[in-house]
Amino acid sequence: MEKIIDIGTFIEKGINVLEESLSGLWGAIDDVISWTVEFLNDTFLAIPFIIIIAFVTFGAYYANAGKLAFKKKVFEKVQA
Repeated sequence: MEKIIDIGTFIEKGINVLEESLSGLWGAIDDVISWTVEFLNDTFLAIPFIIIIAFVTFGAYYANAGKLAFKKKVFEKVQA
């Protein structure tokens, strides 16, 4: 089968042009993403795991109970 349009070559050339002309932008985006990942990693590793479990448990309870989360009626319903 004969190639009519070699799309791969055009895409490769386009990517190379973007890399050359916008290398500063790509570097800045890469730095922001790297900083965000490192910050989140350090933050989550600094928090004791039991606290993370407590937040997830509280969030699940609140999502299930909704606006009645802190009403006495909900606690009675759970105990029954």
